[in-house]
Amino acid sequence: MSELTYKVTLSFNFLAESRTREGVTVPREGGYEGPLTDEQYEAISNDPIFNVEGEAPAVERTLTIKEKIAAAEAEGLILDVTGLKTHKEIDAAIEAARTPEEVVEPPVETE
Repeated sequence: MSELTYKVTLSFNFLAESRTREGVTVPREGGYEGPLTDEQYEAISNDPIFNVEGEAPAVERTLTIKEKIAAAEAEGLILDVTGLKTHKEIDAAIEAARTPEEVVEPPVETE
């Protein structure tokens, strides 16, 4: 459920008392004001009978390989991505750079 509040009204040329889409009933008088799921927002905003006020929900996108490398370098990680071409390989390199290497110190001999 989106945290955004939307104001949904009916088009002036829609004469019925209300219209329901994806479980949201919008009355002619006053309209609907409240949250919408992404599915409700998509269905209502694509119906020309409705007028929707409010920001569209953000769409998550996958970072490009260059963006992933830049973000890792911004974290201070040192990467060797020579020859790596896939997202899976780049993700593994970033994870390896985040995981500190375990240093094994030789035992100290005492006399």
